[in-house]
Amino acid sequence: MLKNGSYDTGSWPSSNYNFTLNSKADVTIYFNSSSNEIAVDSAGLGTWKLDYIFAAGNGSGTWLNGEDWNISTKLNKMKEVKPGIWEISFENVKKGSDYKVKFACNGAWQPYNWGIDGTLDKADPQPGNTVAQDGSTVTLRLDVTGFNF
Repeated sequence: MLKNGSYDTGSWPSSNYNFTLNSKADVTIYFNSSSNEIAVDSAGLGTWKLDYIFAAGNGSGTWLNGEDWNISTKLNKMKEVKPGIWEISFENVKKGSDYKVKFACNGAWQPYNWGIDGTLDKADPQPGNTVAQDGSTVTLRLDVTGFNF
């Protein structure tokens, strides 16, 4: 069902598929039940541009600057260090085994966010990651080169 420029996918995935129209147009939505891939086609579709990426997760202390699942804090805005390569570092992170993180594009979970393994994220909750010793510097790097937006 099409609602306000978003396709409501019901039970799969647990979120909406968003797209932008430049003008009124017929829209065709394709769903591949084998791969669970969704595609949208229309002469009126606009282009989506990646402007920035935020790291978000179960922040505490210096991990994610203490921001707990905040997808819009400028403190966790990643820097594009090479075309398509985004990076951010956190210093003096305490030893632990439940550090969770996702990467959200343009300050929103949709239409694109990735889990720690760099694949489009559909999993909740995120797996925990381990920091081996107190005082560590943790660098997160996400490579979106070649990703078809």
